[in-house]
Amino acid sequence: EVGDWGKSDWGQSNSAQVAKTLAHAVVQCAAARVQNKDCGSAALGAAVAETISPLLDTLDDRTKAAGYQQTLGSSIAGMSALLVASLTGQDPLTALNAAQMVDVYNRQLHPDEKQRIKELAKGDPSAENRLTRAACYEVKCWAEYPEGSAERAKAFVSIGESIELAGEIALLQKDRQVSGLFAYTKYDNALDDFKSVPLPVLQNVGKTVGGGFAVVTGKTICATTGPGCVIGGPLLAFGVSEIIEGGTGLYNQYQGNGAAGYNPLRTGFNSIAPVWGNTAYDGTFLLFSALSLGAMVPAKIGYSDGISRVDSMFGVTVPRWQNPVIHPLSGQIVLPTQAAQGLMLYGIGAKVPAVLEDVKQARGRSK
Repeated sequence: EVGDWGKSDWGQSNSAQVAKTLAHAVVQCAAARVQNKDCGSAALGAAVAETISPLLDTLDDRTKAAGYQQTLGSSIAGMSALLVASLTGQDPLTALNAAQMVDVYNRQLHPDEKQRIKELAKGDPSAENRLTRAACYEVKCWAEYPEGSAERAKAFVSIGESIELAGEIALLQKDRQVSGLFAYTKYDNALDDFKSVPLPVLQNVGKTVGGGFAVVTGKTICATTGPGCVIGGPLLAFGVSEIIEGGTGLYNQYQGNGAAGYNPLRTGFNSIAPVWGNTAYDGTFLLFSALSLGAMVPAKIGYSDGISRVDSMFGVTVPRWQNPVIHPLSGQIVLPTQAAQGLMLYGIGAKVPAVLEDVKQARGRSK
């Protein structure tokens, strides 16, 4: 399980989505290696499933409402991964399995465990709530969240509460002997250890680095043409806000106060529109990131051409989309134009799931 990460703790910015995707890919790659299967295929399948996860969650909700136990989202995740793996020459079956594992374990309690709790509760909401808390005690629902986070406090089941739930816990332990559900394995423990400490660090570092790129891009666009500041200015502001969020998130985690950082621009959006603020923030960031691809910037050529300049000596400008990535210190081309274009497309595409998740949460709050 690599988290069902909420807006309050994980932000769902571009870098957060990238961190989630990489985390799932790494976990599934490691699992594949243990089983002597192809790491790359498993990582690909996990990445495909995580990229379309907001769609999968929506489909799962509709499937559950229709009364089906088998989730539609899991099937679509598997088929998508299988298709992409086939087209890219990877092992389709390994990618299929990894994608379905991402969907199944991307929850606090697995779908079959939730269904079993409903069966045991026999339609009694109070009993279902107590059984859910007891199940969370058994599978350590809080362990995936950083120390000091609000999510960890909300999911935590204390020893005192577990004593009050002794009957429900005993029932689930007895049921586990038959169903195999409600088990907390060493594998789960290792994943939770990874998610609660190293992954939030990587996520906040990613926000800081991603924000830095946005700042540099916005500044470059503004410096090239005055009208370009219509795009570059807002992009620079979003980048600074992401840097602040990443930096404060790292500090908070160091202090044991969770991994959530302070994003001033997102906070401003939410103060103006409490329900749709996150959607407005991520949607606007996505818009200006996409528009920046066509903004005119100095043509990058790198020191390797022998002129000892990182840009054109004739002041040539090109759309940002057509520029390679230059190492800021060595002046060498790090990524050629085509590779840079792929990275830019992925960076923008990774923002789309965040916007979809924002819309889903906003609709839920507005009901």
